[in-house]
Amino acid sequence: MKKATTKLLSLILALVMASSAMCLSVLAESKYAYKKVTLIGDSIATALRMEWRGEGAPPEDIKPYYRYNEGSGLWTRTGATHGTWIENSWPARVVRGVGLNEKDLYNYGREAFSSIEFRRMLDASYSPSAEDLAISDGLYAEYGADLQGRGLNYIQSQIPKDLADSDLVLLGMGSNDIFSYAMVHYSNVTAGLETTPLNKAQLQALEAIDGVVSTLVSQGLFAEAWAKIIATAKTVNALEQTLLIMVKVILQGVQKFLQNWDVIIDKIHAYNPDATVMAVSLFNATEGIYLTDSIKLDLGQIMKPVFDTMNNHMKSYAKKTGYYTYVDCTKTSHPGWPTAMEIVQDTSQLMVYMMLCTHPDYDGQNYMANQVLAALPEKDKKTENAAGSLNGLAKGSDGRWAMYKDDRVNTSYTGLVKQPANGVWYYVENGYVNWNYSGFVKNEKGWWRVKDGRVDFSANSIYKQPANGVWYKATNGHINWNENSIYKNENGWWKCTNSRVTFKETGIYGNEYGIWYVLNSKVDFSKNGPVKVNGKTYTVKAGRVIA
Repeated sequence: MKKATTKLLSLILALVMASSAMCLSVLAESKYAYKKVTLIGDSIATALRMEWRGEGAPPEDIKPYYRYNEGSGLWTRTGATHGTWIENSWPARVVRGVGLNEKDLYNYGREAFSSIEFRRMLDASYSPSAEDLAISDGLYAEYGADLQGRGLNYIQSQIPKDLADSDLVLLGMGSNDIFSYAMVHYSNVTAGLETTPLNKAQLQALEAIDGVVSTLVSQGLFAEAWAKIIATAKTVNALEQTLLIMVKVILQGVQKFLQNWDVIIDKIHAYNPDATVMAVSLFNATEGIYLTDSIKLDLGQIMKPVFDTMNNHMKSYAKKTGYYTYVDCTKTSHPGWPTAMEIVQDTSQLMVYMMLCTHPDYDGQNYMANQVLAALPEKDKKTENAAGSLNGLAKGSDGRWAMYKDDRVNTSYTGLVKQPANGVWYYVENGYVNWNYSGFVKNEKGWWRVKDGRVDFSANSIYKQPANGVWYKATNGHINWNENSIYKNENGWWKCTNSRVTFKETGIYGNEYGIWYVLNSKVDFSKNGPVKVNGKTYTVKAGRVIA
């Protein structure tokens, strides 16, 4: 019984630490015409661990910020972005939702940042404690610089200007306060600076890994640091005692967030009292961790009071000051957890679960953006401009491109539309250009490859159609329906029949580069040796017929 209790306490400790995935966010809506947006947010805002849902690999400009997992077959967001625009993150969706794009965003999205780091951005006179400052300096060294390599001093001089130039501010932070404070408290305990329930041997074991843990913390790798502590505590039978320490430090982290939050809000308001500021709630990403598949005891509810306390403070300060709008994102979806028993049986995967399951998935990012867009205040609505009657594809007073008829958006229209001014064809869905759509769309001239809402006449590869899951060959953006050779995309070389991959063809087929052995429509480069097809034997080496 004691062994089982120890394992469950280990899991509870991990849940406490997994609160790193709490989220906040901010602003926008299609009915509003903002001109500039400032984002201040943590890894929720940079879409850390979000899966890529486009065809194939992410575009080259953001591909370095994704990692391919051969087991799942998915690309997921990873690494430091330093203010890079990440398509399909909630801030990007919000910015596009108000008719703007990346050039209109001042991006202060930074992974691993807590309210301490964001307060330092906004208040050069702020002096954290020595422990907080040591962690904060390490985080700025790892994540703080912008894309040009400019660090804290530059940011402190620039962010007031960007806020003053913005009419919309997106704000999201909170979860990393708990992680940072837990790490500070851990160091104090192992150094013997505080009263502790640990005995001498346990303290020595934990102190022995202090260098490794400190290095991980300085790099913002909090999940990895806690996985190391939990594994070590387990070996010296110190999980229960470690849990008691961490419960205390969670409360300290919450208190620090509440203090910094008010100052951050006040500073933003001082720099631009006219800006619309939208603050998105924390969400409890530890919900849904059940004891077993059959015992639906949700251990994630342990963290509910922590989230409620922080969310309630944000709501009350919004009501007190009127400086910002609180946006409820408590229903944000995230990758599902395994059961508690599955986790404690293999603690080596704890870090993976803590990083993956505590961040919004693709749908969660979309939900957050929609919550923000729906919450924009009525006072910011703009009246129709008097530029004359709008007809055809045009940009409305709300900043969105749409199909108009007599100044009204024709919401019944869906299809491809050519913009005479630039000759570009756009995909319109229910009256509005859908900048998030990539796939094939039909008009009277045939089927065309659309990427990010516009026809891509440079498309010369094989692409998946989201509507039916079928892969088609495009040439100059168009499906010709008569291509029957072997063609390449990011997933390999494929045999097409009438411009379509059937996944059924197995045999010997050729293209301009040679003759190949194809298995289930894909060239099998691992094939070696004799292959008999239709009574004829071929010699194959690395998938290619050599005799």
